Amino acid sequence: MSTNVCLVLALIAQPTGPGLSADQFERIVRAEQGKIKDFALIYEGEYQFVGPRDIIKGHDPEGFGRQYQGLYYYRNDGAELIDVYTSGLSPTSLTVRYKKSVLRDPSKNQVMFSQAKMISDLGVEETTSSPGDAAMLSGPESPYALLFLSLFRSIEHFQEWGFEFQSWDIIDGRKCARIKLNWGPGTTNWYYRMWIDIGRGCHPIRVEYYREGRMTFRLDQVELKRFVLTEGGEVWLPVKGRIEGFEWARKPYSEPVTREEISVVNGSVLLNQGLTDVTFKVGPTPKTPVTTRLEQHAAGLPLRKAFLSLKPDPPHRADSEGIQQELDAMLKTADGQAERLEASSAARASWNGTTILQYVLITFGSVVVLASGAILLLSRRSR
Repeated sequence: MSTNVCLVLALIAQPTGPGLSADQFERIVRAEQGKIKDFALIYEGEYQFVGPRDIIKGHDPEGFGRQYQGLYYYRNDGAELIDVYTSGLSPTSLTVRYKKSVLRDPSKNQVMFSQAKMISDLGVEETTSSPGDAAMLSGPESPYALLFLSLFRSIEHFQEWGFEFQSWDIIDGRKCARIKLNWGPGTTNWYYRMWIDIGRGCHPIRVEYYREGRMTFRLDQVELKRFVLTEGGEVWLPVKGRIEGFEWARKPYSEPVTREEISVVNGSVLLNQGLTDVTFKVGPTPKTPVTTRLEQHAAGLPLRKAFLSLKPDPPHRADSEGIQQELDAMLKTADGQAERLEASSAARASWNGTTILQYVLITFGSVVVLASGAILLLSRRSR
């Protein structure tokens, strides 16, 4: 039995137990979470406004809500990718797709942050790349609200982040180490208070976020799930949680004003698959290389299906050949429609003269527009 395992068992077994030093905590976290070489999963959630109506000045609370479904890839050398579909709670809301990744570029000896933003029914796609770090993957619709592996991996020395053991507390029937950890080196007034389940992967099962001594967010109701590794052994991962916000427009509130439920899709977790660099690259196309099993799970996501079903119309060609092709296609369609009108006297009889005239004028007008464009283009080229 390893020294770290013995330390964990000894700490859990004692009614109160000694405190944890920053070095001890670091060793336990590295040992437990180091078993995870990489993983991939699908997560989903919903964000809602739950505060008093007067602070949104009569607006519909649904207008502030979001829903999301995403794929998350992680490798313990710092490579990560989030591929998330998100929209408002209204059925008419736009579906937007974000892809964000961090991956070390050996040629530049730095971590590159890449992001693509795609809007389904507008056909908009923007891709950017720049030096960055894993923190740039945080924010709304991010699994970072539930999973802290990336944060713990990025901390080289916990003591530099102001690690402080406070007590052993019972949370949801589990003995947990309550610790204080700054948001970064030197940020003493901005810190986390975490309850760590030492016996199940060293994951936080409750987290309070403090800024200048005031709690702004709280993560609780975290569920941990055990996974057996194919190479032997087991690991734990958070699969569900609730995040509540206690601030609106920088004003503090004693009760939650926002609430977010986030969970991992059952059966979607893939562990230690040997994810390669290509998985973490954000390209100009909507297709992300993924493992077959995860792609099969993702195919059924409602937001993903909504995104793919709302494809924009292909752009109109401005060259003479393209205009001629569109003109021929419209004339062919018009001829076919005329034939169907002639063949269907019963249907034609049910139409009034005004309807038919409108139909013909719309078709004729479209043809005139295309023809005018062709003439204009050809006249310019002949100059």
